[in-house]
Amino acid sequence: MAAPTSSRSNLLTRMLDRPRFPATVICVAACCLVFTVLLVLRTKVLDPSDPVRWANPYDHHKYIYLAQHPVGSFHINPPCWRIAVPFLVGLLPAPTITAYKIQASVLVVATGVLLYVFLHRAAGYTAGESFLGLVLYYSYGPATKLMIQGPYSPDPAIFTILVIALLCLYRRHDVLLAITLTTGAAVKETIILLIPLIYTIRATRLIDIRLLVRTVLIGAPALAVLLTIRSLIPAYNDVDSYVSQTGPQLTQVHLGTAKFSYRDALQRVTRARLQDTPVNIVRDLTYGSVGLLWLLPFFALAHREPATRDASPPSPAASSNSELLFRFLPFFALTYFGWFLALNTDRRFAFAFPFLIMMGLNGLKHLAGGWNLNVLWFVPVFLLQYLLNLLQPQAPAVPFDVTAATFLLCLGLLYSFRERLPVSR
Repeated sequence: MAAPTSSRSNLLTRMLDRPRFPATVICVAACCLVFTVLLVLRTKVLDPSDPVRWANPYDHHKYIYLAQHPVGSFHINPPCWRIAVPFLVGLLPAPTITAYKIQASVLVVATGVLLYVFLHRAAGYTAGESFLGLVLYYSYGPATKLMIQGPYSPDPAIFTILVIALLCLYRRHDVLLAITLTTGAAVKETIILLIPLIYTIRATRLIDIRLLVRTVLIGAPALAVLLTIRSLIPAYNDVDSYVSQTGPQLTQVHLGTAKFSYRDALQRVTRARLQDTPVNIVRDLTYGSVGLLWLLPFFALAHREPATRDASPPSPAASSNSELLFRFLPFFALTYFGWFLALNTDRRFAFAFPFLIMMGLNGLKHLAGGWNLNVLWFVPVFLLQYLLNLLQPQAPAVPFDVTAATFLLCLGLLYSFRERLPVSR
């Protein structure tokens, strides 16, 4: 009697596992479009309709100015060096604010589709597991909802470029990887955090001179573009005449001042961070900014799939999370170092979303295997998390106590009824 139920419940698995991959991607793109449109309808976007918030000297003024003026005519760093997105937005046949909103929404859709392709075609996950990863992405507010809420930053574009770079990295398309990193260097400097992973992800031994040279060659064009932009567009943050003439909305970039350097930021931000209580600091560095994606990896910290005879490193889907953590460590370390350089922790750590999703998928796979469940039973669990994000129109994330409570409730229900649900396939 259980066979018909199992057959019906595995419909999504069969649909996703069809060999017609382009048709599957079209279905995934349709899902991403629906997810994104609902987020757009339920997100309060920063725009002139809210004159109080709009008047604050946030980064939106800088990026709008960049889109409306020639490249190189703005000299307040770091926005003045992030030239690619404002330049392209300025070419769109729409008002600047509208153009920014359109590009952010399109890129959130594109990132979702590319993430599915990366997980399924490069990272070793099945189609069903990759779809669960897609739902994890849309349930993670700082990587999706926050991009729509503040569409003027280069973050939506750099997230898309990050996923493309990972796809090229794991598929060993090194020329395309170098081109992607070089393009990303003109979008936002944080893309260079990916360069060390060329070595750590591919290495089969601790010291590999040939791979080290290859890593340098792949990353060098991006570093060259980064340095070229900074040399051709000088920063005038310390030039009082330029700052006073340009005005505070366009010049205040860091804790109420126009002056910005990484050394000064390290001192000022660290001082501000350490004024908080130790408990709140720990919270901010863990689940407070990353939410459930910080907890899920612990379900598979030591578990890994049976080893193969292939000498190359195992795919993320076949690795333990402790091994993935070791391979991703340079990226995580540099991302966490940003906590000492800038505020808005959720935006800082959101850049690590593909790595958090991979490790989270491993945790959910291990949990489902232990309960003899199909991993797709976790899809409605995180669809519920996504729906919680729709209930809150302005904040980037739902409070963790709410997400944790709903997650534990869903886990309890799955565990209680696991014997009545179709077994793992």
